[in-house]
Amino acid sequence: MKQAMITRWMLPGMCVAGLLLISGCGDGSEALEKGMVLLQEGRSDAAVPVLERAARRAPENATAHCNLGIAYAAQRNTPRATAAFRRAAELMQEDPRPLELLGQMFIEQEQWEEARNVLAEAQDRARSSARILAARGVVEFGAGQTARAQDLFQRSLRIEPGYPPALYNMAQIFREYPDGDTTAIEYLEKYLGSGLVDKQHSEAARDQMLTLRKKLAGPQVAGPSPAEPLLAAAVEAVEAQNFTLALIRLKEAVRSDPAFLEAQWELARLYDLYLEDPQTAIDLYERFVTRFPGDARVAKARERQAELARPQRPALADVVGSAAADSALAKAAYAAALEHHRNRDWDAAMGAYRQALSHDAQHALAAINLGQVFKATDDLEGAREALEYAHRIKPDLPDGGYHLAQVYRAMGQRPEAEVLAQSVADKHPQYARIHYLLGLLSRDAQNPEKARKHFEKFIELAPANDAQAARVREWLATQ
Repeated sequence: MKQAMITRWMLPGMCVAGLLLISGCGDGSEALEKGMVLLQEGRSDAAVPVLERAARRAPENATAHCNLGIAYAAQRNTPRATAAFRRAAELMQEDPRPLELLGQMFIEQEQWEEARNVLAEAQDRARSSARILAARGVVEFGAGQTARAQDLFQRSLRIEPGYPPALYNMAQIFREYPDGDTTAIEYLEKYLGSGLVDKQHSEAARDQMLTLRKKLAGPQVAGPSPAEPLLAAAVEAVEAQNFTLALIRLKEAVRSDPAFLEAQWELARLYDLYLEDPQTAIDLYERFVTRFPGDARVAKARERQAELARPQRPALADVVGSAAADSALAKAAYAAALEHHRNRDWDAAMGAYRQALSHDAQHALAAINLGQVFKATDDLEGAREALEYAHRIKPDLPDGGYHLAQVYRAMGQRPEAEVLAQSVADKHPQYARIHYLLGLLSRDAQNPEKARKHFEKFIELAPANDAQAARVREWLATQ
């Protein structure tokens, strides 16, 4: 995989714009403003002494230290840049941006381990930041950990589905997979349709899509198709988020050359991704499969047909409290849900737990058990939604925090899992299962000493017949 194809993540405007609003008005502010102007002009050599003066005059001004770090980084003075960013991070203990900028510097220098560590710190300050997850993806890609990079980009997109760097970078990853061309095109389509792309990567994305489409189409009959310029115009219209114009151009392309499979495919994708017309998209995918049965995208078309036809699970937020509050009905529904749960009748259990929540929005146990059912059916997104809701309404319930941390771990969100599990342990030090989970997380992080400490605490607190305790004792005996 070619590293140059991955978008270099950067904070918009870097710290110059991001922290300007908190710059002080006292000593050092005039020098700070002058230094930021010099940075914006690209004159880092001139900015350094000015920003050094600003930092000396206002040592508690995080903006001065942060911009000084940017200036040092531009000069590749890594030790001083690191010290400046670290000082800014100390002064802004809940703000991830100084650490993100430090991570960006390490990315530019291809110091992957240093970037990995500092961005993990930043993630601790903003656990749901799509931007930091995407930055961590760039690090893992640079370090040769493609699977980890893909996972991080996917997690970024779960939080912010239209985040352009994650979309673009996912396309680059799939371009390198033997059967990834169709998926790469899909990510490039979403990237161009986000409306938040820079000119350089916009042009690169269009060129990549053209190359991949030609590759998928295989050998072509001599002579250009009259549909080609119409298809190009449709792609530009999607990029501009003018979906009506894109629809007009694609329909013209299909009429002008019914055998031009690219126009047929893009028309189906337009209805699927942007016009939100699932039935028409299903019909167009069927037409594509019928007309071009040998195309590599047939499997993807069948997959999307199945997904679009599948009933959508209603969001939990639309369920809780949707019926008249009635504690008796909620109690009856919960009892029925428990019976279905014990019998492993997952669909019935889901429905009954939802019914309980519809009558009692504060029924945290129903939400916790609903999360467990989703986990049992491998629906981690549903599990996270239910357990995050339970933890939000009853944060002191240790079971809710424990199960939510478990789901975070299962989804590869180790920093989030560690922070939450430790919080539960701090509040409930005698809660055995949380020490078991902390032991697993420590083992995941290749910290056997810390894992041993938590596992031993778990053994101390757990019942003698606990099934997990037996496995833990076996592990401890081998260490």
